[in-house]
Amino acid sequence: MMSGGHPRTIRTAVLSSLLVSLFLFSGERVGSHVPITTRITFNREVVRILRQHCLECHSPRGIKSDQPLLTYAEARPWAKAIKEEVLNRRMAPYRAVPGFGHFLENYHLPAREQELLISWIEGGVPRGEEKDYPPGLLAAMSSPRTWSLGEPDQILQPTVTTRVGASPFAARRCFNLPVGNPRRSPLRMIEFMPGNGRVVFSASVYLAPAGRGDGCAVPERSLTPVGEWVPGQRSFPTPPGMARVLPPRATIVLKVEYRGSAEPESDQSLVGLYLDRTNPDKVVETISIRHTTRPSGSRVAVDHRLSADEEILAIRPLLEPGSGSFEARLTRPDGSTEVLVFARDYRFEWQPTYHFRTPRLAPRGSTIAIIINSNRPINSNRPPSPTLCQIVSARSRSQAGSVSTLEDRR
Repeated sequence: MMSGGHPRTIRTAVLSSLLVSLFLFSGERVGSHVPITTRITFNREVVRILRQHCLECHSPRGIKSDQPLLTYAEARPWAKAIKEEVLNRRMAPYRAVPGFGHFLENYHLPAREQELLISWIEGGVPRGEEKDYPPGLLAAMSSPRTWSLGEPDQILQPTVTTRVGASPFAARRCFNLPVGNPRRSPLRMIEFMPGNGRVVFSASVYLAPAGRGDGCAVPERSLTPVGEWVPGQRSFPTPPGMARVLPPRATIVLKVEYRGSAEPESDQSLVGLYLDRTNPDKVVETISIRHTTRPSGSRVAVDHRLSADEEILAIRPLLEPGSGSFEARLTRPDGSTEVLVFARDYRFEWQPTYHFRTPRLAPRGSTIAIIINSNRPINSNRPPSPTLCQIVSARSRSQAGSVSTLEDRR
């Protein structure tokens, strides 16, 4: 889940950028009398690239609504700054190195799209014809979001409206959301819907321990993570035959990170539950990987040993500010190895989940090595059990709940 942080740390991260907003602070603008030497136009090619990679934040409904890129007039002044960020590979800020893992999401800016952006900028940033602008885009990026799989089976919402002050307001709020299910329920997918995307920075969704209706009073390490949201990240259903399990009378714990915008705002976000109507034979679980000793130097390594056959569905790194690289390496009992995720130049303020296109098979006895190399000495004054990452996996119902072991190694 998206972990909370000191407001000063978060505000610094936001000022340095959120997602693609780095280029907006570079400040170099394009003059108005540049000769046109390219056939690439904003209305035909560029706005479609921005829609794919930028507009989730930089639109009237996004966290960077004060710096929209939805129209030519909004985007043109920042063209040279966009070029700088593209050439330095800071946009988009997806830090997974290509070739290590194959994921459902594609946050990378493909080489062809990079070339189109550079050609547009160096060729005089032409607008293009109005008829080439995507029809309905302005309305779509100004309207409320919709559920990715249609109407959920159940929608949960806090009973109170959260008031969010103007910037530099920053706060984390927790809400208990009772499900009210009389019996165990298989859960296919859980989706967070920001009520006001201009002020919702991130969200974490947990399951409270059975019988606990006051999940906000439970230490976070005792909660079970079941979902999260960061700008630009989609929700994905579990593969066929797999589902999470909601215990009877379950309580969902929602923790939302807020950041103020130019004016005071309010929010009342939603959580949608999609149930599985079949009888899935595999249970999806999320394991939080922690190291139990204080870090030394700038390296942390932890072995997570599997006590049952599992299919690994996703991994989410959760690192400290200033972390350099993250690697998750699977070693099977037959000696074969596979790098599940390798990320470098890690960005603390944007921590997505990496969903695998195909579940990675991990027989009993396999080990997942988590290796973190920091750009600076890791804070040894922190409590000795910070979460390093979360692993989402599925195992047969007969083996669900088996205890895995963790071993620190230096």
